[in-house]
Amino acid sequence: MGFHVTLKEDDSRLIQKLRSDPSEVFGRPYAGYLLFLIGGTDDKAVEWLKRHLVSLDSLTGDHIAFAVFASKVPVQLEVQNPEDQPYNPRNVSQFLGDIPLSEVRRIDSYIQAGKHGFVFEGDSLNAITYGTDAVARSFGVMKHLPCLLAFDAFTQTDVVVIEMDDKQLPNLFPMLRIAMGKLNEDTQFAASVQSLKLFENLKQQIADITNKIRTQQHELSILPVDTEEHVGDKINGFYLKITEALRIGSHREFRKQLTDLREYVGGVVIDDLDESTGQRVVGLGKTISALKKFEGKQWPLGDVDSSEYQRILNDHVIRLLPRVSIPTGQTRENFETVNERLLLEQAALVEEIECRLPKQSDLTATTVEAFAARRHRVEKQLISMRAKLRRLAKKAKSQLEWCTSEESPSLAKIIKRESQKHKIRLLAGSGAAYASKLLDPQKILKIISAAIGFGI
Repeated sequence: MGFHVTLKEDDSRLIQKLRSDPSEVFGRPYAGYLLFLIGGTDDKAVEWLKRHLVSLDSLTGDHIAFAVFASKVPVQLEVQNPEDQPYNPRNVSQFLGDIPLSEVRRIDSYIQAGKHGFVFEGDSLNAITYGTDAVARSFGVMKHLPCLLAFDAFTQTDVVVIEMDDKQLPNLFPMLRIAMGKLNEDTQFAASVQSLKLFENLKQQIADITNKIRTQQHELSILPVDTEEHVGDKINGFYLKITEALRIGSHREFRKQLTDLREYVGGVVIDDLDESTGQRVVGLGKTISALKKFEGKQWPLGDVDSSEYQRILNDHVIRLLPRVSIPTGQTRENFETVNERLLLEQAALVEEIECRLPKQSDLTATTVEAFAARRHRVEKQLISMRAKLRRLAKKAKSQLEWCTSEESPSLAKIIKRESQKHKIRLLAGSGAAYASKLLDPQKILKIISAAIGFGI
């Protein structure tokens, strides 16, 4: 299956993934990978790709991935013309223009997409790709451009590096064709492909359950571990703040403290105040606060203060104390009487609301029990999840070990053998550091172990 990988100049993250885990770039693990690295002036290598690009896509099939890194790849299309139109009615081949190869996933998908209308045998286009130099530097093969890199899904051998020079190009495609044939003929190849699919599925399951474990661990971390005394002190603090909010007439602060209390104890304590009660709380608190300014005034009041005091009596006090006789004369004694009656009304309202709250001792006891129950539930879930994670990790290790065993067919080894038969020179060792450090199965196991949080 043919791919194009678009690289920006500074896309080091994608190059790192291409080196450390190609399945992250290609969407899933493949039994093997072929990377064609071709510079902008490598005309003969480009011509070779022009002849073989579509054939390579067919040759590699669904289980080997190949990627092309080149400035422009002229692709001559090989199209199965429909029976009712067996020849090209234009009589001449047509250049269809430049198309970013990043628009297509499969090399032949632009033929199927119909973006260029009817295409016929011999038509061509330029498939534009980027990133050759960046990838070559990453693999340490810059001086060997143009070249082909070949490696397995989980290689334990050197990456095979083949220079695509004039002497080697004529034998390269025949060698690859035979190598692919040998790989597909191997009696263990189907099992290897299935094992890769299982491994990828297991990786996804491991990632999903790891995320769930992190969520549960976070829930466990925010569960209080305080003693009953500390829980009682915390709840008492909420009660005090709720009372203060009622006294200053702040319905908003009351709701905030009530919400915080609910979140702490993990349940509904009381419902919020209804609209009428909320208005009374605000009205009493604000009116008592407004009258405080007159405590230090000289009585009788001056004209401005007298007018404001009378407005407060008429607009607020009478409305808040409808069943109480309000002295209207502006004397200190009457002012103190009005203030006292407002405070009594507020105290009664606060007591009424506080009576709706559960007893602090009862709420403390149930909260401690609830914390213990929640902690037990989360810990039990974590134990179950970690056990499942260990089972998945064991299965993943088993699949990985099979994929890297001598039993599992190796594209890189087959290409090495066939290259010798076709007198194709290999640059053994140029990719060794890459192979041993970044695609080492033990490294992959460590990555899985790190995600799980324990050794496999």
